[in-house]
Amino acid sequence: MTGAIRRGAPGARGVRGVRPQPALALVRRRVAVEHLGWVEITAHAQGLCEVVVCSLGDHSRLRAQTLDGPHRVLDQTERYLQAYGRSHVRHGRARRLPAPPPLDLAQLSSFTRDVLAATSSIPFGAFLTYGGVARLLGRPKAARAVGQALGRNPIAIIIPCHRVLAHQGVGGFGSGLPIKLMLLELEDIAAGSR
Repeated sequence: MTGAIRRGAPGARGVRGVRPQPALALVRRRVAVEHLGWVEITAHAQGLCEVVVCSLGDHSRLRAQTLDGPHRVLDQTERYLQAYGRSHVRHGRARRLPAPPPLDLAQLSSFTRDVLAATSSIPFGAFLTYGGVARLLGRPKAARAVGQALGRNPIAIIIPCHRVLAHQGVGGFGSGLPIKLMLLELEDIAAGSR
C-alpha cells in the first residue's frame, strides 16, 4: 500500500518527536543528448534520483510523472548532460562542465554512498581501477565490493562510474558495455592504457 504509514512506524502519528513527512513527487524528463542519445532523468524537488541512458532500451525503474515544464533539478541536470555530451578532450583539457545538480542518494547504503563520493572525485578524462577506489576508501581488499556498489549507481554519467575500470579489462557498467566504451571514448580514456 503506497503512501500509507503503519502504526508505530517512523512518521506515524503518535511517535514522539517525529512528524509525518510528505512524499516528494517524482518527475521525469527524456532528453536527447549529443553523443549519448536518449537519456531519462528522474528527480524530485530536493534532488536527482536517477539517470538512465536509454540507448539500449533501458528505462527508469522509478514511478514518476513525465514533466516537460520547468523544474529546477531536471533543468540543471539537463544543462549538465548537454554540456557533457558536447565535451570532447581537446589539446589535453576537457571543457568546463557546469555544477552537477543536487543528488538524492539517501536510499543507498553508507558504503555505496562512500564509493560514489570517491568516484565523483575522478576528473573528466581520468580513471581509477576498482582497487584504486577501494584504496581511496582505506579498504584495499574491497575492490569487488566497490564494483558491486558502482553497479547500484542510479545516477550514471553525473556520478562517473564509467571512469572506474577493472585491473585487466574494462569491467562492467549498468547501462551496458557499449555505453561505457562510448563514454570512455568521449573522454579520450584508452581502456587498455593502465
